[in-house]
Amino acid sequence: MTVSTWLLMAALCAPGAAAAAENPFVGSWKFDAARSKLVAETVEYRDLGDGRMHFSNGATLSYDFGLDGKDYKTAGNRSIAWKPLPDGSWQTTIKIDGKATETSNRTISADGKQMTVLADGVLPDGTPYKHKKHYARVGAGEGLAGTWRNTEVDTGNMPDGYVISENADGTLTWAIPTDKQTLTGRFDGSDLPLSGPTAPPNTVFAITRLSSRKIAYVMKTNGKPGQYGTVTISADGDTFTEESWLPGRENEKSTGVLVRYKCPATDSKDPAWLCAGSR
Repeated sequence: MTVSTWLLMAALCAPGAAAAAENPFVGSWKFDAARSKLVAETVEYRDLGDGRMHFSNGATLSYDFGLDGKDYKTAGNRSIAWKPLPDGSWQTTIKIDGKATETSNRTISADGKQMTVLADGVLPDGTPYKHKKHYARVGAGEGLAGTWRNTEVDTGNMPDGYVISENADGTLTWAIPTDKQTLTGRFDGSDLPLSGPTAPPNTVFAITRLSSRKIAYVMKTNGKPGQYGTVTISADGDTFTEESWLPGRENEKSTGVLVRYKCPATDSKDPAWLCAGSR
């Protein structure tokens, strides 16, 4: 999945008559991996016996699966398959609507205390990506079974970001071009559907303005809170900082930092969509 989906996007200021140029959230925002810390994830794998496992993130995601290469439903229209490899590692394949979107190799260190995940995937817009995650075992456990705390995420040079625009009627549209996902509406605490071909079914955001440069949000799926967060725009208007956490885990915050993108582009590797909402 992309960084933007991982952050589960939610920001924008409240509606008003101000022109887009005066709205500190409006523009194009490019993800800054060096300044971000996407490590707030603790997961548990429980051995159910007979080659079956139970996964839980301790808050919103929980499912059973087998280590047999078959597809098992995780949530909504998503599934995962775990295939054991000869060297003792596992190959996992994530699918959305039956289509593979990411394949990973998961390896546990010889002392059983570290797990590394190397992932290859394709963004909804067709852009390939790679990322690496490191986990440390928390407490007792053997093999995959046990609790694992994410300690490092390397997203490489994955192109990612947001384009936020203000419409003539005062509503705002927030887009993740790489995921083909959008939110549109007035940010007054009401539920706003997340739309797009890869958006999790029945997912909405309720966004509340805290100040002219800060909002708070809750993401819900099927009416159940799945993530909380805040977004703050810096005083100079050039930095977009999101802090997010799972329900009941406010002490395990993930921080995503994006910078305002100003055209014309100076890096030929940057995607064209970054100029769509820059100012």
